[in-house]
Amino acid sequence: MMRKTVLITRPKAQAQDLAVALEACGFQCIIFPTIEIVPLTDWLSALPSLPDYSAVFFTSANGVEHFVEPLRRVAPDFLAHIRRLPIYAVGEKTRARLLEAGFAVATMPDKFSAAELAALLPAKSIADRKFLFVRGKLSQRLLPEHIRALGGSCDEYEVYDTCLPESADVERVKTLLERGKIDAIAFTSPSTVKNFFTLLDGYPLAETIKLAAIGNTTAQAVRTLYGRIDIVPTQSTSENFALAIAEAFHTA
Repeated sequence: MMRKTVLITRPKAQAQDLAVALEACGFQCIIFPTIEIVPLTDWLSALPSLPDYSAVFFTSANGVEHFVEPLRRVAPDFLAHIRRLPIYAVGEKTRARLLEAGFAVATMPDKFSAAELAALLPAKSIADRKFLFVRGKLSQRLLPEHIRALGGSCDEYEVYDTCLPESADVERVKTLLERGKIDAIAFTSPSTVKNFFTLLDGYPLAETIKLAAIGNTTAQAVRTLYGRIDIVPTQSTSENFALAIAEAFHTA
């Protein structure tokens, strides 16, 4: 029996973990990046000399990378101070990147979402305190809004943005879709969904193609643009995502 094919929409440099996990489940993979990560540096010009934050929040591995690497070069003392603060993370990959960068993660929600992280924060620990939220330009702002609603303040550092890739093999992907050669599409962020839709100019997807989202926020973006979602893992790791896709085909 021919192996099923999964189209991965992550940037090529970040797609390997998911590709390896899917291949271990018997799939073949096509990597079709629909986003590029662009570092932002404006935030570096507004760093306080001695930050008085009570805690720092990270909701993506990209946020960790594009926060830590510039600080290592231009503000190592600031980075050293931040490392001593309580650190909150969303997602196993975010946590792993923080550990690699020398941070100790205080809390990580079981369901790997910003909403779950916000729910873990008691009001008495937020009022009259100041926090730092490290984010991408298009990230949801649920956490800082939650903090402010409870009487705290929150600085937001936008450390990266996402954009359409300069070159994308759109015609090849359209041909594969037309010929029924793609069995599932794996989306890993709302931006990958929106950019996929834009790159393919709203090309209709056959009902036989399973649409998979790594988390609930991404799943909502898929529903908005395609009217359905077929696969969402219970935890947003590459391994769990691959297993959820495999289970969907096993039970179909």
